[in-house]
Amino acid sequence: MAVRRLRCLEKRFKANPAIFEKVQRQIVQYQQKGYIHEASKQELTAVDPGKRWYLPIGIVQNPKKPNKIRIVWDAAATVDGISLNNVLWGFRERKIAVVGDIMEMFHQLKMRREDRYSQLFLWPGENAASLKTFVIDVATFGSTSSPCSAQYVKNLNAAEHAEVYPRAAEAIERRHYVDDYLQSFDSEEEACQVVEEVKLVHRRGGFTIRNWLSNSVAVLRRVGEVSAGTVKIVDNGGSQIERVLGMQWMASEDVFVFSNEVDVAAVTPTKRGILRCLWATKFKQLRAIQIPRAYFPSATATDIEDLQLHIFVDGSETAYACVAYFRAVIQGNFHCALVGGKTKVAPLKALSIPRLELQAALIGCRLMKTLCNSHSLPISRRSLVQGAGIPVESSQVEPEQVEEEIRQCNVHLVAERSEVIDWHRFSKFKRLRRTVAYAHRFVDNCRRKILKQPLQSSHVNQEEFIKAENTLWRLAQQAEFPEEMFQLQQAKEGRKTKLDKTSRIYKLSPFIDEAGVARMDTRIAEAVFVSYDTKFPIILPKGHRLTNLVIEWYHRYYLHANNETVINEVRQRFHIPVFGRWCGISQKVYAVQSNESETDVSERSTLPEARLSPHIRPFSFVGLDPS
Repeated sequence: MAVRRLRCLEKRFKANPAIFEKVQRQIVQYQQKGYIHEASKQELTAVDPGKRWYLPIGIVQNPKKPNKIRIVWDAAATVDGISLNNVLWGFRERKIAVVGDIMEMFHQLKMRREDRYSQLFLWPGENAASLKTFVIDVATFGSTSSPCSAQYVKNLNAAEHAEVYPRAAEAIERRHYVDDYLQSFDSEEEACQVVEEVKLVHRRGGFTIRNWLSNSVAVLRRVGEVSAGTVKIVDNGGSQIERVLGMQWMASEDVFVFSNEVDVAAVTPTKRGILRCLWATKFKQLRAIQIPRAYFPSATATDIEDLQLHIFVDGSETAYACVAYFRAVIQGNFHCALVGGKTKVAPLKALSIPRLELQAALIGCRLMKTLCNSHSLPISRRSLVQGAGIPVESSQVEPEQVEEEIRQCNVHLVAERSEVIDWHRFSKFKRLRRTVAYAHRFVDNCRRKILKQPLQSSHVNQEEFIKAENTLWRLAQQAEFPEEMFQLQQAKEGRKTKLDKTSRIYKLSPFIDEAGVARMDTRIAEAVFVSYDTKFPIILPKGHRLTNLVIEWYHRYYLHANNETVINEVRQRFHIPVFGRWCGISQKVYAVQSNESETDVSERSTLPEARLSPHIRPFSFVGLDPS
């Protein structure tokens, strides 16, 4: 595999000889610095074959750093420990910022002699057929263990000097992200003192820190000039923009800026590349956005009289997010600063808005906990607020308890539809209808009393029964088809809306009538010999208690006739999905009830002799009813 990968790399060298010259020059430099050496045949023969391993070699180029080529050996590396955000937040706390990086950090770690032969690689020799074998004597870029080993050595060296240089040890352990050092200070004197101590501690551990950047010219003069290899980007205004952990920092104005410039000609025509070009075209004004690097550029930590952390969370059908702000009182004036935020796209599986808001509150709590642990500024009060302005968490909760507390005290104001009628309290439809009719009469009488009109006290009339029935149909439909009823009502009001094709009543072509009841559209709308209910049947949900009571009423009204009779009569007014099958089950239930019921068998009387006499002429015996 190492040979095959090398041959692929050689093809790339032939296409671009300039790259080969740079890599060849770097290989020679590695030999001169003692990072690698060419292995002899005797050296390789003396090593156990089971401990020899050839690493495929590769090169990495950053398009934002075109002059820099890094040699890597194929392996995946991840970074544990201090996160990038932790370092960046500390970098924003105070007004004087300092940046540096450790030169060739991994290559400062020597490998044990018995482990070096697990890091062999091949390199072209004097001719195309010959290959040289090199031994890597130091930790490499691309090895999974390199970041962990480098962090361990760096922190161990800092711990050994912590007693004499406590500020430097704290900066090395908490203000470094791999080989990058970022820290902010209140004054130039403090910055210079800590930076000199950091340089000294690193030097004693075999590390060299370089490429210093700062928003203070005085600090740069004290600690060292900016190296010529540092990447600079010059904007249209002539300001230099430095890259700090992927962020673009305009040190002269001490602000973070964004760039969406894309070289369309150099973009590979892939889906990702096309989207990148579209993104750059869409957000043309992104370059105009500037965010202050320091939270409060004109103030020191001692000037801050009170500091509060406020986090706002909210969720929607498409995403949920949280954003954090600092609110400070400086010399009696209020100042606010954007700290950070986090956004997540809603999952493909549909979730309710309250649950998405809970997810937003959860990431808000995690962000609060991280911010409290990552900042050295004293925070007097913490608050977590939902989008509607509902406070979720207050300052009494400690940061380590926030995540647990939020699950206990998070409150959502959710409008839930509760049933107006307890359907199971009624065993007959006629009784339910009469109760609703009297409820309507009570409401009407209350209004009449306010208007000083005569009250109704007679029996319920037919108009009140019809009004009660329409109320019952609407309540059942709203309970079973809430989204559909809302959309149909909007369509009735003239708004452009359509039912989802997955709706249970989509194929019925439903509409809302004048009474607010959902009906099914049919093809017999022009028939003049049928009633309105037959032309446009009322849609009743299958299995609803009201539907069961209606069908039971038809069974009783038609004396528990056969299924066809009940189905025919019900369909003259209602549409119930798979009604025939349901009615058959219901009929079986009535049949079982009839078979299981006990009947009284009365004794039969004997027939009179006149009715039993044979061979007698008709009307020989006649009976009369005396009444």
